[in-house]
Order: sequence, then structure tokens, then C-alpha cells
Amino acid sequence: MNKKLLGIILIGISLLIGLALIYFIFFYHPTDKEPVENTSPISTSTPATGTIPTQPVIPLPKPKDTTPVASSELSEESARQLASSFAELYGSYSNQATGDRLKDLEFYVTRDYLSRITKASRNLNDNYTVYSGHKTRAIATQILIMEDSRAVLMITTLRTETSADGTEKSVSQDIKVELVKQASVWRVGNAVWQ
Repeated sequence: MNKKLLGIILIGISLLIGLALIYFIFFYHPTDKEPVENTSPISTSTPATGTIPTQPVIPLPKPKDTTPVASSELSEESARQLASSFAELYGSYSNQATGDRLKDLEFYVTRDYLSRITKASRNLNDNYTVYSGHKTRAIATQILIMEDSRAVLMITTLRTETSADGTEKSVSQDIKVELVKQASVWRVGNAVWQ
């Protein structure tokens, strides 16, 4: 008899908990929010016209430094970012990957440079039976030449080669990236590993 009574009590408690959850999830909407203290310097008394303000006016915080950044600084930063991203993508590849990497580079390079690296990649004779992968990370960027329509940057990278047996070998290598501005956007016109 005790087992039946215990079972009925557990089922009753479960039902009560379930009903409470349903109530709090779907029907309970607390409206007892603490009133916000009006700290505005504007009076909330009824104006002479008889209208009542709907909400108190809260002063906005003062904006932080809104000094505009010089366009030359923006241009330098965008050139650095593009060259670093290009170096990482250009230096990361696998000998068993298809031409997807070249499609990813289209965003970064000029049409002339894309056609040159596409032709060069066709002439590679990698051993596709043994895996070899390369991952490149840009570590530092140095601007060598910065003009309105042309820039030359030296990107210091850390290149990690992973062989078929899983061993990794890392080496630091620089890449010299030449950028040209096309329609006010930086594009890679040439890149040479040093």
C-alpha cells in the first residue's frame, strides 16, 4: 500500500510542478517593475496647456571621442589588413586541394595578377599521393611605400608545413606585397616570397 501512496504523491507533485512551469512560461508577466527615479532637470509638473508629458526626459550620455580619422590613416589600415589577409590565404594550401584557393583569392587581387598565378599553379607538379599542407599566419606588417594609388608592404609570416605523417615544421618567411588602388579599393598587383 505504501508504494501506491508514494506513486500517487510523486505523480501529484510532478503535475503541480508541470502546471507551475506552464503558468510561469505562458501566463505570468510581472508588471511590478521598480519605478525609475526621474533625474532629469526638466519639471514633470503639468504644463499650463493641460497636457501631461508621457515619459520623463532622460539626458543622453556624452559621446566619446568623435574626432574623425584622417583618410590617410584609413587607407594605411585597409592596405595593412588586405595585405595580411592575402598573405595568409596565399600561403595556406594543400597539395591535394583543387583550385578553390584561387577562387578565394579573386577578392584580393587584380585580374592580371590572378591570371598570372592561375597559369603558374597549372605548372606545379606536386606529388598528390603524399599529403602536404601549409598554413600561414601573418605576424607583422611593415609599410615600405605608401602613395595614393600604390603601396608596397612587407608581411612577416609564420608558415607551418604539415606532412603526411602529421609532423609539423614551422618557418618564418616574409612576403613582399605590392598593392594598387582600383576604384578606390586596394588590390594585390604582385607578391613575392622573400
